[in-house]
Amino acid sequence: MLDETKLEIFGTEELAALFDEMSTEVQKNVVNIGFRKAGKILLDQIKNNLEGATKNSSKFTKKLGMKPVKEEFSMYVGFKRGGAANFANMLDQGTKERFYKTKTKAGFYRYKKNSTGMHKTGKINATNFFTNAIESTQEQVNTSVYQYISDAFTKLINKYNKRDTK
Repeated sequence: MLDETKLEIFGTEELAALFDEMSTEVQKNVVNIGFRKAGKILLDQIKNNLEGATKNSSKFTKKLGMKPVKEEFSMYVGFKRGGAANFANMLDQGTKERFYKTKTKAGFYRYKKNSTGMHKTGKINATNFFTNAIESTQEQVNTSVYQYISDAFTKLINKYNKRDTK
C-alpha cells in the first residue's frame, strides 16, 4: 500500500525494504502511531474551534476521537456515535427553519403555517467549526504525518537494536 511513498517516507531503499519485510501487524502499528500524532493536531484545532461555536463545548469534546481503519493504512478523526455527537453535524452545517405539527381539538394534524397547529423550533446557524479545522490544518497534517511515521519506524529499529545487543 505504501509502494508509491517508500522513498518519500523513509529516504532510502534499505529502510523501505526493511519495512516491507516486517509483518503487516507491525507495519500497521508504526503507521498508526504516526497517524495518531498527526491526527492530534486536527483534534486540537477542532476543540479550539468548537469552544467559540457553542456555550457548552464539553459535551462535544468528550465525543471527539480517532480510530484506525482495519483494512487500510488510514485513520478516522471525528465524533463517536450517539448523544451530543449527533447534534454536532447540525451545529457544523446548520439547519433550515424547522417546525412540527400539533394535534387540533378534532385530533387531526394541521399544516397551516399561520394557525396554532404548527410549532416552530427555529433554525441553527452554521458554525463550520469542523470544516474550518480541516481546511486550516490539512497541509500541516499532511507534512507531519510522514515525519511521525519515520520517527516511529526509527524508534522501533532502535528498540530491536538494543534488544539484539543484550
